[in-house]
Amino acid sequence: MLQAVWFDAGPEQAGRLLLAIHHLAVDGVSWRILVPELGAAFEAIAAGRLPELEPCGTSFRHWAQRLMAAAQEPARLEQLSYWKARLSGPDQPITHQALDLERDTFATARH
Repeated sequence: MLQAVWFDAGPEQAGRLLLAIHHLAVDGVSWRILVPELGAAFEAIAAGRLPELEPCGTSFRHWAQRLMAAAQEPARLEQLSYWKARLSGPDQPITHQALDLERDTFATARH
C-alpha cells in the first residue's frame, strides 16, 4: 500500500524522497493535507529541528461517531419517512427530451 524510495544525489546535492501510496490508503483530499505537512516536517528535520505539526482536527472516528449520533436525533428520525418515500420511486430523468443516438454519445460529452 506504500512504497518509499530515497534517491541519493551524492554528498553535494540534496536527495529526493518518492512516496507512492495506493489511493485506498490515502485519498486525493488527504494528499492535499499530507503534502504540506510532510514538507514542513522534512524542512524542520533538515534544519536540525523537531517537526512541529498543527494539531489534528476532527478525527475520522470522532466524525463518524457524531454522524451516527446525529442520525439518531428525533429531528432526523422525523425526516426518515419523507426520504424513504422520496427514494422509493424510479429515478427522475435528467431531461425530458428523447436521446439522439447519433448526437448523445460519449464522444460528444462535455463538462
